Amino acid sequence: MARYFLHDAGGTRQFFWRSVQSFAGVHLHLNLNLLARALGDRPPLPARTSLVAPRPYDTAVPAVGIIELQPFVTSVGGTMTALPIGDKLRDFLDDPLENGTLMELSLPVYDSKLNIGDAGGGWFRDEVDDTSFHCGWDVMPESQRSASHLFEVGAAQDGVVEALSKRNNASIVLRHSRGGKDFLTVYQHLDLTSCPLEKGDPIRRGQFLARISDTAGTRHLHFMVAVLGPEFLLPSGQSVPALWYAIDAFGVYDYYNNRTSRTAYNYVPDLPPDCFNFDIRGAEHTIQWAAQPLARTIPMNQQTDYLKIIRIQFRAQRNDARAGLPPAEHNQCLVWLEGVDDFFFVPFDSSGDNMLELKMVDFLGQCFDRGRKVKLEHYPVGDSRFIAAVWANAE
Repeated sequence: MARYFLHDAGGTRQFFWRSVQSFAGVHLHLNLNLLARALGDRPPLPARTSLVAPRPYDTAVPAVGIIELQPFVTSVGGTMTALPIGDKLRDFLDDPLENGTLMELSLPVYDSKLNIGDAGGGWFRDEVDDTSFHCGWDVMPESQRSASHLFEVGAAQDGVVEALSKRNNASIVLRHSRGGKDFLTVYQHLDLTSCPLEKGDPIRRGQFLARISDTAGTRHLHFMVAVLGPEFLLPSGQSVPALWYAIDAFGVYDYYNNRTSRTAYNYVPDLPPDCFNFDIRGAEHTIQWAAQPLARTIPMNQQTDYLKIIRIQFRAQRNDARAGLPPAEHNQCLVWLEGVDDFFFVPFDSSGDNMLELKMVDFLGQCFDRGRKVKLEHYPVGDSRFIAAVWANAE
């Protein structure tokens, strides 16, 4: 495990921590050396050693600004060594929500055939420069070369919209609460230009957020989790407020090693397809996911609220067209609900038994005729939302 998440970059004797990053205006601190200070960690120094000099760190808090932060790194005869992390930081990372409360995260995508990014599969991206602290996790298709490889992103837990940027290649930040403690999930590289969500909107686990951006080089989801650290005083007496710190939801906090092995790896292997069908290994801290393997948490089906049907459209089989060219759409029922963009789709398999689908269509038609509100369970297939189940309110 990395020592205070500082490292000697390629033998240059220069230790790096990441600067604060902003996602839709929400500042996340990737510097767990700072969090250790906030928690009161003071690891003992080995004999005849001393800490290196403090280094500047921009807190991105206007009232605080740039502070002098002491790295937990010793120097002896020009050789620098990062100290093992202390008990307080270790306890915090083991139990960030306190009292054993887990985040119970679900996979934020709908497809188990997506891959883990080679360069962004773990807490560290590489070990040679100050961008090596990836502090997140990249999910991507096997190829990023065209729009045909775009995919949809869903919420990893129930919550509310904390912030979002309504543009292409942008971020949305969700706030969640478990056991009385809040945490954030961050979804980056999305196309949010037409996103109907607004700050403060409630979000359900698995709810569709957006598709990933069709931007060369960024056709992937960068996913992060952040928790709130405590307020603390600097040695100068200056107060630093509670800040959001990125943590590793996998609990590994180290390099993404053995990325293609199914038996000796940390995180999950990036072997396509179905790379999520393997248990997480190599974690030293509590794993915050709802289940293993991660494919068990894929939110295949989502549910609407009880809403009024405002339109139903039917298409017959191709050979039933009486005049002109047959429509491209056939053997299907399309349903529009009040306040929901786009339609829901009841497909018919021309080679199979459609008795259940026909009963569903008849039921939907009756609800439409009588003005009854319905709740639909649905799942994504390409750009369509297939109906899996229907409920109706009493008239």
